[in-house]
Amino acid sequence: MATPAPGKEDSSTKQTPPIPNAVIDRSSGEQQDGKQWGYDLYPERRGEKYKPSWGRVLLGMEGTENLDKIKCERNVYKCVKNSPMVKLMMGALKSSGCAIDIRRHIACEVCDVSVSGGYDPVLNQVVVCQNIARNEGIVQGVLTHEMIHMFDYCRNDLDFKNIDHLACTEIRA
Repeated sequence: MATPAPGKEDSSTKQTPPIPNAVIDRSSGEQQDGKQWGYDLYPERRGEKYKPSWGRVLLGMEGTENLDKIKCERNVYKCVKNSPMVKLMMGALKSSGCAIDIRRHIACEVCDVSVSGGYDPVLNQVVVCQNIARNEGIVQGVLTHEMIHMFDYCRNDLDFKNIDHLACTEIRA
């Protein structure tokens, strides 16, 4: 292949200019703008549906996403009914004017293996990673931790892009 002359670029050698405040999407390797930071860990948040690989399905390592979702939702329900910490956080949110409807504000989804849950301030939802948080104890920890972020966002106008706010809410959680 010929090298293009200086000042003349071949279209195959052009690279996309860097996006300011960009992050690299782990799933695709592409640059994403800073507004969507972290969403690569939650593919279903971006409208993608999880697709297990056939090899892992045949080995029994994947392919149980629907069953995992039902188990996750059952664990969420048990925690909401029985966990003192989750009940405390739900009461605190309600008394602050930020009541939770578990069908609307808590979602079980397939996530990247590096996270067990998260809080989505855009949709005001706690995400429980059904492929990672597989027992009631882990779900309780995820719900409690993420509800603290939900409380801070609702009550204290938390800005997740402000490093001081982020440090404060993580210390509290």
